[in-house]
Amino acid sequence: MADSSVNDAFTRSGIRGKLFRDHVLTITGSVVVVGSLLILAISFLSRSQTAKISEQIEKQGRSRLSNQAQVFENVVYQNLSKLESQVSDRLGRSAAVSGLLSKYSGNTNATETTRIRTDLQTSAFDVMVQLELSMLTILDTEGKVITRATTSKEFGDGVFIRDYSKATKQVSPIAKLVSTALNGKNVTSLELYSSEILKKEPVNAVNAVSGITVIDKNTLADQARVIIAGESEPEDRGLMLSTIQPIRESGTNAIVGVVVAAKMINRNEKILLSEFSSVVPSSESKSSILIDNARVLTSETLPNGNPAIGYRIPYDVWKTTVRQGYTFQESASTGVTANAYAKYNVLRNSLGQAIGTLAVTTDYGNFAGILENVENATNTTILYIIGIVILVLLLGLAAAYSFSKNRADKISSSINELKSLMESILSGDFSARSNITSGDEFEELSAQFNEMIRRLSALIETETERDSMQKQLTDLLIVVSNSAEGDFTQRATVTEGALGALADSFNLMVDDLGNLIREVQSAALKVGEASSEILSATEQMARGAEEQSVQVANASAAVEEMAASIRQVAMNADSAAEAAQRATQVAQTGGKTVEETIEGMRRIHATVQDSSQKIKSLGESSLEISKIVQTIEDIANQTNLLALNATIEAARAGEAGRG
Repeated sequence: MADSSVNDAFTRSGIRGKLFRDHVLTITGSVVVVGSLLILAISFLSRSQTAKISEQIEKQGRSRLSNQAQVFENVVYQNLSKLESQVSDRLGRSAAVSGLLSKYSGNTNATETTRIRTDLQTSAFDVMVQLELSMLTILDTEGKVITRATTSKEFGDGVFIRDYSKATKQVSPIAKLVSTALNGKNVTSLELYSSEILKKEPVNAVNAVSGITVIDKNTLADQARVIIAGESEPEDRGLMLSTIQPIRESGTNAIVGVVVAAKMINRNEKILLSEFSSVVPSSESKSSILIDNARVLTSETLPNGNPAIGYRIPYDVWKTTVRQGYTFQESASTGVTANAYAKYNVLRNSLGQAIGTLAVTTDYGNFAGILENVENATNTTILYIIGIVILVLLLGLAAAYSFSKNRADKISSSINELKSLMESILSGDFSARSNITSGDEFEELSAQFNEMIRRLSALIETETERDSMQKQLTDLLIVVSNSAEGDFTQRATVTEGALGALADSFNLMVDDLGNLIREVQSAALKVGEASSEILSATEQMARGAEEQSVQVANASAAVEEMAASIRQVAMNADSAAEAAQRATQVAQTGGKTVEETIEGMRRIHATVQDSSQKIKSLGESSLEISKIVQTIEDIANQTNLLALNATIEAARAGEAGRG
């Protein structure tokens, strides 16, 4: 009944299945949650990383575009610096030119001045050819034209010293620049030249631009003229790389004239763009030079492939550029490219006036393609990572399943072992022990089970020993009771333990007591025999005395006979005395034995009292043993009295025999 209830308690609970299920669900849930969070985190981090990469790409694009704009600006100012140096070397410090100018100044001879002008024009033309200039004009100390390298027919005008401040469009104040040069300073800068000045400069073989101007037919004003897309009024100002320098007389260093040298930027692809594209390919970035916000030189092209000259950038972009010196735009229209990165730098003249814009642009599609590639790569990476995470999750689930199953089996095995142990205990097998070594709470529980079984077994052994002692004590009491009634033939069973020693001592006591009684009986018999002999001798003596009184006459014969009788009586008396002495010794030995027996019984009584503390039922038996001891003491006292009487009688008999 108990066995089935234990079995039902374990099988009904299904603990292995529950442990396995709970463990799997717990680990699986944790793995799924962690995996999902990991996937979300990876996705978020990847998206964030993509955003960072995109931002970095945009920053790199911005930085690269800024660097390219700086390169383009450096190209512009390097050309200006080169122009200044070359013109200064060939004209500003030329002794021949300064000598001609010295002769020209104040000369009233028309023929001589014509010859000097012709020589100056020849020298200027040679320099124009060497430096590939658009214009080179020599002015006198009043700012009037002495000669133009482009033509020998136009001279004596004062177009360079006119006031153009009231013009409808802003132009550079060339008159101020000429005045500065006459004061001994070079002025090299980007300048906007008025169309009035440009009209005086015809196109020749040196400054002609293929497909733009025609030699001896057009002027620089024709080259400068740019048709603005969607507008009726063209842009006719010329943006020039300009240097205006004083010409000094050799020796005196006196200023004898001014040289104005310039290169036209408008629609002149031979300068600036070619140098910039040699550093930054046009396939990567496009460059433009603008007067205000209108392109006058550009590598940007229209859908038909033509240069986007005359197309404006957004006006607000131009204003922002003028206000802050530069503008950077992302994914915005440049007026030509609908979606572009663009960097705009303001261009200023020698007086700091904003006269135009330097622009570097690149199609946003280039960056968009890079960003798309990065995003695609990121998405692919995310998919790979998600796949790896899912694979790891599946492996984790498999590992969790295996671990949970193994753990459940171990727990179930430990529980089954404890169950088997309990069943063994219930069947009475207290030698069974648990051998669980799982290193967890089950091992502790196993050790506690083993300790419980040990203690229970010890209690059961104690109960068995108590029952055995109770039986031994009962048997001993029966033997003691029989001995008290005089039956000394029975012996107590000797076993191990305190009661066994008690039984053995009792058996020895009974043996000694039996021997003592037998010796006492033997001594009493001997005393009785001696007393009978003494009595017989006494009777014989009485009869002899009677016969003596009767047979006085036979005294002599009888004396002999009586002497022999007396000797015999004396001998008998001596024998009786010896018997009495032996009886006395036996009685003394018996007394000692009885005392030893009493001491043994006292020890037995003490042992019984000690045992009675463990077994209460021995109390009554101890009382019976006390009674037996009292009885034995009475027997010993009677034996002593009997021995004493025997001694007295023997002494009397001896005295009577001697008397």
